[in-house]
Amino acid sequence: MAPESTIERNGQMGGRENDPIKVAIALRARFWAFDLARELDRQGLNTKLYSGFPYFRAKDFGIRRDNYQSLFVPELLPRLGKKLPLGPAQTAAVDQFSKKLFDNMLSLILPKDLDVFVGWSQSCLKAFAAAKKNGAVTIVERGSSHILSQKQILEEEWERQGKKFAGIPQQVIEREIGGYKAADYLAVPSTFVMNSFLERGFPREKILLNPFGVDTDVFRPLKEHADDTFRFIFAGGVTLRKGAQYLLQAFDELNLPDAELWFVGEKNVDATHLVQKYESNPKIVFHGSKRQEDLPQYYSACNAFVLPSIEEGLAMVQLQAMACGLPVIHTFNSGASDVVDDGQEGFCIPLRDIDALKEKMLWCYENQEATKAMGEQAMNRTRMRHKWSDYAAQAHQYYKDLLSRS
Repeated sequence: MAPESTIERNGQMGGRENDPIKVAIALRARFWAFDLARELDRQGLNTKLYSGFPYFRAKDFGIRRDNYQSLFVPELLPRLGKKLPLGPAQTAAVDQFSKKLFDNMLSLILPKDLDVFVGWSQSCLKAFAAAKKNGAVTIVERGSSHILSQKQILEEEWERQGKKFAGIPQQVIEREIGGYKAADYLAVPSTFVMNSFLERGFPREKILLNPFGVDTDVFRPLKEHADDTFRFIFAGGVTLRKGAQYLLQAFDELNLPDAELWFVGEKNVDATHLVQKYESNPKIVFHGSKRQEDLPQYYSACNAFVLPSIEEGLAMVQLQAMACGLPVIHTFNSGASDVVDDGQEGFCIPLRDIDALKEKMLWCYENQEATKAMGEQAMNRTRMRHKWSDYAAQAHQYYKDLLSRS
């Protein structure tokens, strides 16, 4: 019997008789590409990852040396730019130049015998064209909502907060949309993201819905609580985009005894006024940015995870918290509705609804045994259905299905 990773295509297997599907994955940065490449390799696909990171960084994610090629110069440019006194427009220009450079370099070295090419829109426009010319199925990854929807949502939120949104540079928008059009298919992590594309006329048959995964070996419960304090935790950038303004107000108004709200993440400049307003509350603790490998100890010291995001794709911190045994209070726009059944592993609240947020936080606080059971159910769900190997298996199935149509 042929290996699971092969597929009949025009009378051959994976484009070459009895060979595994040949996949290239490319982006200038990292995101979830490293997890996808690692797991596809483990599942028997002939996988090559192209990135701007040096190999020693890729090695940390389990990427084999012969499966990796570093195009480090494009990634080096924006890092050097951060050390210079550049304004926002100049910084954006350096970033766009580096992505175009990565794209140009990649398009020249991309193998001509690929079956599938997976890329990120702003880094792979020419590469998509090169891969399609040689007969590969091309897939663009998008981790957030359609960029025009993203822009609209954020503009609305900043206006609600009495602030002016800095905007998304037009060249970024044009290159992003160019990626949507250049690829054959679009991979998205949540129904929220998918809907944002459908609302703008993107064909449903071109969308591949596949929720992200989590490393359950790293993210797992570490210890029982050492005290009786009930803790809510928010992880990620403390920013208006992630709804920090609504969570701070909700927790402050609840004023629960023996309760704390932890923020683990960098304070964004747009939320400076919020931090200043609430940091005098001794029950609200800002821990700052932490390394990924240190996050389990913070999740494990808490009782419930809260992320009332305004716009996301599928915030991975939600799956991390679930894997550590926490239920998740979230908005539909956080993307979590694809990994959390409402009332089972957590609660979905309406966007910007502080009363609903307070209600679910209060329920967790008043029903701590039920909250713990809900967290255990969340942990079990990640182990059964949402590991990175599950994410790659679904991607693998999509590749086989798409190749069978070509």
